Amino acid sequence: MTEPIVSVRNLVKHFPVRSRGVLRRRTGDVHAVCDVSFDIFAHETLGLVGESGCGKTTTGRVLLNLEPATSGSVHYRGRDLVPLSRAQMRPLRKELQIVFQDPYASLDPRMTVTELIAEPLRIHGTFQDRSQVRDLLRTVGLDAEHGTRYAHEFSGGQRQRIGVARALALRPKVLVLDEPLSALDVSVQAGVVNLLEDLQDELGLSYLFISHDLSVVRHIADRVAVMYLGRIVETAPVDQLFRQAAHPYTQALISAIPVPDPRKERTRRRIILSGDVPSPITPPTGCRFRTRCPKYATQLTDPERRRCAEEPPTLTDRGQGHQTACHYAEPLTLI
Repeated sequence: MTEPIVSVRNLVKHFPVRSRGVLRRRTGDVHAVCDVSFDIFAHETLGLVGESGCGKTTTGRVLLNLEPATSGSVHYRGRDLVPLSRAQMRPLRKELQIVFQDPYASLDPRMTVTELIAEPLRIHGTFQDRSQVRDLLRTVGLDAEHGTRYAHEFSGGQRQRIGVARALALRPKVLVLDEPLSALDVSVQAGVVNLLEDLQDELGLSYLFISHDLSVVRHIADRVAVMYLGRIVETAPVDQLFRQAAHPYTQALISAIPVPDPRKERTRRRIILSGDVPSPITPPTGCRFRTRCPKYATQLTDPERRRCAEEPPTLTDRGQGHQTACHYAEPLTLI
């Protein structure tokens, strides 16, 4: 892994907040994504994890230019996608695709499965005959005769497979997977994860895997980026992150993962965060996590707390591809 296939640098996305009434004046901004940087390499899965509302989905949509970035850059094979118009992005849509979170809402109920999967092929002028659709259905583990049915006739796992088939129709190089398992039962999740891994090996795909489920991310990802309130606070190879997480927020997330061994579950350390996630309209100064950080509350001196309150931490290299945005990061083994 030398040159990344996707390189995101200093990405920022703000959504305006407007007052009610006729004039609807702009009263502030939702700081959804703030100075986010990461790379995705060929044939790699980068897991993007964090609580709901931390900006994961917005990051994925801005990466694909489905939402315009406020500032920053997204380079795909050396070309910046941020300044491109919809017409300029259209040829690149073949190589950059997305699987949406909700398989119940992302498929048009008035179209058959064949029409759903053939639609991107028709839009880009590469549709030849229905054998293309049948091949795609077989690729994702569905029968060819399923093409005559409608989306509501399938289970959640089957619908998600249809969404994957639709995303694969144009033979993309990069897939953004936006919480593809969150609406599925655990037994169905395993089948979809195995499908995604098989497709990656077969087709050489690169994934941005967005999820709040660290157990799934640990299984499928090569590297993990942890996000909190619009910022990435830690990145590391997956094994290293779970073995020696250094940011207090990452440590709290990992400590919440259930362990199947009852004896280990009873004795292992749990980190409980206090308070609620601050508003992204008025995020805290300095370190955004400090209002919930157990280390800030109980272990730091007053000068150290002032530094956390005034100086935003930047991602600092800890070696072996491990980066942490914390002034007082300390590795901790939790699992």
